[in-house]
Formats: sequence, C-alpha cells, structure tokens
Amino acid sequence: MKQNFPLPPEAAALAARLSGRQRECLVLVGNGLTSKEIGRLLSLAPSTVDNHLNAATERLGCSSRAIAAQILEMAEQFAGQPLAGHERK
Repeated sequence: MKQNFPLPPEAAALAARLSGRQRECLVLVGNGLTSKEIGRLLSLAPSTVDNHLNAATERLGCSSRAIAAQILEMAEQFAGQPLAGHERK
C-alpha cells in the first residue's frame, strides 16, 4: 500500500498534534534507533516507547513509525528548526 505524504504545510500542522515525547521518539526512530535503544536513552520501558510511537502514527494517520518520522522531519524542514527540540544526527 502506497503512503501519500502530506505537503510541507500540512506536515507542520500534523506535527503540531504530537506531544513532546511523541516527537522525541519519532526523531530517534528517524535516527535509526529501536524502541529498546530509545527506552534506554529516555529512561522509558520499550513498551512505553511503543505506546508513544503508536499514538504518534495514529495521530499522523500513518501506516508505520518510519513514515511518521519522515513526516516529522518534513515538518521540521518546513518550519526551519527542529520541532522536537533535538537535532538530527
């Protein structure tokens, strides 16, 4: 199934729906980290990370966490600064 990506202004509007923790987790997914690695980094259980990521993908209407991370990255680029308060590696 092909995922249609939103245009940058739409991505920014979608990203505004995310909580800070959801953004943090998506940024780290975008950097290639697993739920277990994110959990260690943020002092969260991997299941809690999964809950944040599942909520984020649902809010963004995505089929995967990788696509949600791409939408957040697009929104950050459109805004000209990281929305999550973390720089990408």
